[in-house]
Amino acid sequence: MSTPQLQTLMRETLAGAMQGMGLDADSLWRGYVAVGGSELPRVVDDLLAGRQTLEPNEYDFLAQAINDHAVSLGQRSVVPYFHQLGGD
Repeated sequence: MSTPQLQTLMRETLAGAMQGMGLDADSLWRGYVAVGGSELPRVVDDLLAGRQTLEPNEYDFLAQAINDHAVSLGQRSVVPYFHQLGGD
C-alpha cells in the first residue's frame, strides 16, 4: 500500500471511530496526551485533517486514546494499530 493510501486509511479509521463513539477532538486530544502523545491540540487537528503527515507513532497514540475511550464505555477496542493496518 502506498504512503498516500495508508495516510488516508489511518485518517478514515480514526475519524470513523471518533464519529461512531461521539468523541470530539478535544476529548481525543486529552486521551492522546494521557497515553504519551505530545503534540498540541492544533497539531492533532492538522494531523486528522491531512494538513500534516500522520506518523505511525502518532497514529498509534491516537488509536490508543480512542480504544481507551471505547473500553471506558464498556466497548471493545475499535481502532487497529499501525502494524495491523499493513504498515511496516
